[in-house]
Amino acid sequence: MVERASLIRPRREPIDRLAAELVDLAPDHPTAHPPDQVLLPAVLCTPESLCASRPPAPRKPPTAQAFVFADFGGRGLHWPRAHGRFAMIRLLALLLLLPALAAAAPWILDPATSVSAEIDWKDQPIVVRFPGLTGEVDFDAERLEGAHATLTVPAGAATTGNPIVDAMMRSGDFLDAQRHPTITFELDKLAKTSKDTASVTGKVTMRGVTRPVELDARVLAFGPVGGDPKRIKADFAITGTLDRAAFGSTAGGSDVSTMLPLDIRLVMTSR
Repeated sequence: MVERASLIRPRREPIDRLAAELVDLAPDHPTAHPPDQVLLPAVLCTPESLCASRPPAPRKPPTAQAFVFADFGGRGLHWPRAHGRFAMIRLLALLLLLPALAAAAPWILDPATSVSAEIDWKDQPIVVRFPGLTGEVDFDAERLEGAHATLTVPAGAATTGNPIVDAMMRSGDFLDAQRHPTITFELDKLAKTSKDTASVTGKVTMRGVTRPVELDARVLAFGPVGGDPKRIKADFAITGTLDRAAFGSTAGGSDVSTMLPLDIRLVMTSR
């Protein structure tokens, strides 16, 4: 029989080392969790899944060199560089139209939208991504006090890029995806803090528990889609921290952090 240690290569990423420890806690191991906790089959530990699997590289944000920035009513407008007086005329015309266009809501979520959280295991960061974001966003850039949004991600889709660690993250010790299949955010208040930043206050429901959360938003882009003044594309970077212990997840002891930094890229287009 092949020893477990033979499946583990030296100098692996933190996520692979975590997966290796989880394999040692599989049901056929003397120190395995009780049946009501994490059950991870040892057959998942293969050189391909354990040692070769890596989370996808983070997507690079668009470079600022490709845009000209103009401020209008506290909002960021990005317009492709152009030369000559006709470019300035087009820009001025767009600025005159923008107050009316900003009210074109609700908005359609763009596939470029992404949600991730970072969890520290033995002081090593592991990124958990949440694909499949759905929901509704409705806001007027001139009247932020009337904004409302509901966003949902499937807890069972949470992924680190390693199937062993994924099984742990989705288990009852952490996300409890089987009993609570969705994680939901509801916006309570959106308040401008500068010409291109805002505070986001709302509620997160996870593991069947609802808790308040405060996030920070920054405008990365706000302007017409492909030069069409009737459609506006908005791109926001949203950050904050979530305390998983407040939702009843305290597994892992001192090895696993309870404070989870959030990184959300919200991209959407007006209808």
